[in-house]
Amino acid sequence: MSDIRAFIALPIAAAVREELAALIEAVRRPRDGTRWVRPDGIHLTLAFLGSIPETTVAAIDDALNTVAAERAPFTIRTTATGGFPTLRRPRVLWVGLEASADHPLQRLQAAVAGALVPIGHERDERPFRPHLTVGRVKEMSRAPEVGERVGAYRFPALTWHADRVHLMRSDLHPSGARYTVLREVLLTGDGG
Repeated sequence: MSDIRAFIALPIAAAVREELAALIEAVRRPRDGTRWVRPDGIHLTLAFLGSIPETTVAAIDDALNTVAAERAPFTIRTTATGGFPTLRRPRVLWVGLEASADHPLQRLQAAVAGALVPIGHERDERPFRPHLTVGRVKEMSRAPEVGERVGAYRFPALTWHADRVHLMRSDLHPSGARYTVLREVLLTGDGG
C-alpha cells in the first residue's frame, strides 16, 4: 500500500458554492498573481492529515464514526471576506464562518482533532479559524490590490445545514488539486 494525501472536511451547500463562484468571478483579474480555487473544490477543512498510509483509512473512519455518533447536525453561517495573515498583505483569501468558542462547529473540530491523536496524528496547536479558501496569492507584490478587491466584496450571510463529515483524498495535478471522498460519516448524535 502507498501513502495518500488526506484531510477531513465538511461539504458546503450548493447555494454557498454558487456565491463563492460569484465572488471569485467578481474579484479575479488576468495575471493578478493569485491562484483562485475552483468553486467545486471548496470545502471546510476540519483537519489536514497530510501524507498518510492507506492502511490508516479504516482507523480514521472508526474515529470519525465515534465522533459523529456524539454530534448532532448544526447550522453554519458565512460572514465576511478576509485574508491570512491580513487583507493588506494576504497569502490566503477566504470567506469566514460564524463560530464562537461554544459553536457546534468549534466543538466538532476539537473532537475530530482529539480523536485523531491516538491514531498518530498530532493536534494542530494553532487556533481553529473556520473559513472557506477562495484563493492563494503567489505574487506578493500584487497582494495589497487583490486583498483590497476581496475585502470590498460584500459576501452575503448564507447558512447551510452541516450533517456529515468527509475523509478526503487530495491528488495534486498541474491544473490544481483533485478531491475524492474516501469516507462519508453522518452526524447522528443528539449533542453538539
